Formats: sequence, structure tokens, C-alpha cells
Amino acid sequence: MPSLAFETFVIDDFNLAINMKDGTRVPLSFASAHILGDATEYLFSSDGVSARVTVSESAGGYTLYTNLQADPELWRTADRLVLFSAQVVGAEFTRVFTPRREIWLHAGIRNADGSALPDGPKKCWDAENMTAVYTPGAVALLAGVKMPARYPLEFAWRDGRLDISLLLADGLPARLELDNILLRGDLPLLESLEWYGAENRVRSCRPGQTNSMLAWNSWDWFQDSISQQSMLEALETISADPLLCDKVTAVVLDDGWAKLGDWKTPHEYFPDLGLMAATIRAAGYLPGIWYSPLRIMADSNWAKENPETILWGELGKHYDGKFTPEATRWVLDYSHPKVIEKIFTELHWLYQLGFRYFKTDFIQNPNSQFRRPNLYNPEVTTVEGVRQCMEAIRAAIGYDSYWLACGTEILPVAGLPDASRVSDDIRLHFSSLQLGMRNCAVYFWANGNLWLNDPDFLVVRCAGTSTTPHLREAQKLGIEEPGEEKSYQRCGVATGPVWSTEEARCWANFHIIYGGALSLGDIPSLLNDEGRAMTAMVLEHSMIGVPSIPLDLEENNLPTRWLRPAKNGWLLGLFNLNEEPATIALTPHELKRIGKISRATDIWSNAEVAWDNHTFSITLPAHTSRVLQLVV
Repeated sequence: MPSLAFETFVIDDFNLAINMKDGTRVPLSFASAHILGDATEYLFSSDGVSARVTVSESAGGYTLYTNLQADPELWRTADRLVLFSAQVVGAEFTRVFTPRREIWLHAGIRNADGSALPDGPKKCWDAENMTAVYTPGAVALLAGVKMPARYPLEFAWRDGRLDISLLLADGLPARLELDNILLRGDLPLLESLEWYGAENRVRSCRPGQTNSMLAWNSWDWFQDSISQQSMLEALETISADPLLCDKVTAVVLDDGWAKLGDWKTPHEYFPDLGLMAATIRAAGYLPGIWYSPLRIMADSNWAKENPETILWGELGKHYDGKFTPEATRWVLDYSHPKVIEKIFTELHWLYQLGFRYFKTDFIQNPNSQFRRPNLYNPEVTTVEGVRQCMEAIRAAIGYDSYWLACGTEILPVAGLPDASRVSDDIRLHFSSLQLGMRNCAVYFWANGNLWLNDPDFLVVRCAGTSTTPHLREAQKLGIEEPGEEKSYQRCGVATGPVWSTEEARCWANFHIIYGGALSLGDIPSLLNDEGRAMTAMVLEHSMIGVPSIPLDLEENNLPTRWLRPAKNGWLLGLFNLNEEPATIALTPHELKRIGKISRATDIWSNAEVAWDNHTFSITLPAHTSRVLQLVV
């Protein structure tokens, strides 16, 4: 049986199998091996199935390419194709890195036995698209799909065995050419992930592409309480603000300007989008707008007039995040030519109105739960189908537009947008900050490689930073009451009280250190001197498109130490996200990465910080952070 040897362990006797819907497993028997230049071709077969797995050596590991032929009738009774299954011998891995296909779902690190780690996801899902198994302080085994890719894969680790599988759908073709899979086993977790990101550098390099885009977005303050008039009033505030007027580059209208699906239908609160775009442009900013390409309202005119374009789930029920007969929002069939034409036509209409910044949303709903015969075109994979819609977006808005993708999956979108959200929506709660930082850590390797990572809005308003007690426009207008406070839960969604000034500073410091895309969500005139100082500090020290790394990711779901390049050295972000004071210390390996430092200062106080090139530690109160400027 084939084996793959690494420096400190061996992947022993790898094989393929088909898991059937009745629970049985049909293994493919190893037949023979052939040397093909620098690669080895392994042949496997079973009744009605034959597979060729081509294995070539690459840096620190291997690349696998699988070509499979099968009786199409077999797929109708099959549940999944296990295209790689092997026992790892010679290493005891204790942790599993588990990213998700849908990037703002709750990802993180769990124990190898399936149990949860502190601050990790409560449900221990199998990883999607890639994984890494490791023991802190030792080398990791990383396995991941090479992008661009056509199939969403699952990576399962159980009892020392790695299974890489494809969920099957009825109607798959007789011949499957699967995506390349990368395996590496000679680096620690952090360096493995940095390598994987570099190997998948598919980010588009369009003419005029810039890392200096600073957007102001309407959603966090206005949400659905938005109108053309309030949008133009916000524009006036930004234009008159000495801090933002010459730094903001785009003013973006988010959700609330149209019924989902009926984008061209006039809205009473937005009588003239073209005039609004022209007014934003005349003020010196790029006009921006939000759009949902694949989700529509069930009572929209489009749904009534084009029922054949609605995606159906199992049992004939329409889909709205799950299969429900009561769904109020439906998902469009991404394989239908009318849907692709709809997306192109609507976005190009907005382009012609003058918009040049586009935020798309709710792309994550069409996924591998759908059986392909439910699609208009069952010949496309789920990734291919959504990808052609994403390509229609870029074609419609041109390469002179900035595109932020939100609520998306990795494979169909990678390389097309300028930026992509990689976290849940930020709320003005410390638990939401923790949740956002955890996801940003999991996908740090994508920043600058697939796109610019977007950690969501920079918002700092709270009792200590705001001139108003209201958290949103609807509360200010008296049409919404503050919700009942939820009991604080670490990494929870909007749990605990509204964050304090120091907790809000943690979010500001994270935007300084992260190096991803940057969008503002506060109304500048509603921030007091403290809030404005926080915003100013982010604008002064953040470096869009200069990614940071979470130094202690292999130890923590909530890393405490973040490092990114800066002028004349580094910026070091230190975060105590716990409920008690904590001492944060750099390891010798981390100090070696930083190198010799001549001076360290706190960016907020400009006070010098004692620094030793051989050892460094600092004690922080609970829920606080610091950012140090390290000069080489």
C-alpha cells in the first residue's frame, strides 16, 4: 500500500473509499504504482470505480491529484467519496485547526479527541477546505485544497487518521477530475499556515488596485433606519470633519435601500440613487452601495414573476439558511442563466449610476446541501455555479471598482474581490470583539493572498466615547428600545453589557495591528474627544494590506500576541481578553522572529517600554491591550 514519508512521521497505507447512504463503506483496492518522471501514479479500483492518484513531492511534503471514473448509477446510492484516508505513524498530534467553508461561521482550534478547547467553537466540526493537526511546539501536518478549486472538501481527523472527503450529490459525472491537495509536514502551525497562504496567492491584481481604501459605511449606525436624506446628511458630516474629510475615500450606502430582489423598483426613501451617487462623487469620495446577488425576499416581484429561478431544497421547501416552509427570504439558483443575467444587469445599472465601491452579501447560502438535480444546470459543481455568479459581478462592475465581499464562502470567491469579511458582524460588546478576533486569527493566512481580510467596521462608541446615549439611529429616533442585556459569554454574539472605553480601545488596537481592510462605522460628530482620539490613532498607525500574524495561535483560540511590519521595525499588539489580569510573555522563537530591537514605545502614550532582546513580558489588566512600536 502507498505511504508518504515526512521528516518526523509517516502517512501510512493511504487509500480511497466510497461511503454509501446505507452506512456501508466500499474501499478501493490498491492495484499498482508507476513512476512518471518526478511523480508517482497509484491506481485503485473497485466494482464500477477506478481511480488514479498522482503524487508529486513539493516543499516539505506532497501534492496529490486524483482522477476518478465510476458508473454514474453508483453516485445515486453514495453519500461521500473519501479521496484520501490514511493513518499517521510516528507523531502524536493533540490539536486540530478547523477553518470552515463559510468564513464567518465559528471556526477555531479543538482537541484531537474531538473535545472543545477554551474559547473555541462549542461544536467541534470537521475542517473544510483545509486543516492542520499539531502539538504545540512541534511540526504540524497541514492538508489543504490548492486554489482555484471546484469542489468543497471536508478534512476529518479521528484517532490518528486523516480522511479527506467530498460530499456527493446525485447526478455527478462518470469522470471526476478533483482538485490538487497540498500536504506539508515540516513546519510548526504558524509557519505552515503562512506557507499555505503564499501557495494560494490568487488575489486579483487589477489595474489601479489600491490598499489605501478607507470607507465610511452606513450600516452600523443607521441599519434599516436609512434614507437618502440621512445618507446625504452623513456625507456632509464627513466632509466637514477635519479628521475624516481628507482620509475617507468611499462613502457607502449599506442595506436598506431596496427590497431584496427588486433592486430597480423605486424606493420611497431613495428617490434618486443617481443623484445621491453624483453628490458623493462631487464631495470628493467614491460612491458605494450594498447588494445581495443571490438572496431575495419571498414576496418580491422577482420571486412572483420568475419562480423557476428559485433554488429548492429537500422536500421541495425553499431555502432560507435552513430548509423551512415558512422562509421569507429565498435563494436564487446560481446555475440559472436568468440569475446570472439578473446579477450582471443590476450591478451594471448601479455602475452606470456612478457607484464604484460595491459590497455584496449573503453569498454563503447556496452550498453543498443542495442536490444537483434541483439545479437548472446539474453539470456544475456548487463551487463552479456560485463562481460564475461572482465572475458576473466583477464583469458588471469592472476593474475600476472596489469590491468587498461579505457573507461568503472561500472557494467560489477567492481571488475576485478586493476584500472579504472574515468574521461575524461586530456588535458593541466585548464578547463580539472576542468572536471577531478569533475568526480573524483563523484566516490570517488569507490576508493579502486571497484578498484583503475585512474584520468588520471600526466602531468605538460607548458611554465613555460618545456624545449621545443612543447606540443606533433607531434608538435616537425613539422607534427602537435597547434590548435586554444577555448574560456575558466569552466569544458570544452581543452578550454582556455595552463595552467600556478600554474594551473599545481593544477593538481600535486590533484594527491598528491587523493590517486588513478598513471601514468606519461611527458618525464622527457623535464621538467625543476620547472617541475621536481613538479613531485618529487607528488612522495614523494602521497599514491596510500589511498583514499581521497571531504569534501564539497554536496555543490560543484568542491569540494574545500579534506582530506586523511597520516603518523602521514592527508593531506588536498585546491583548488580555480574559477576565483577570494576565502576564503576556514572548517566547524565544518569537523574539528571534522579531530580531534585535533598539527601542520600544507605547503608541498611545509615547512612553518608552523596557525591552530586552532575550526576554520580554508585560502584565495587563483584564480586557485591555497595548500596541508597541518596535524600532530595529
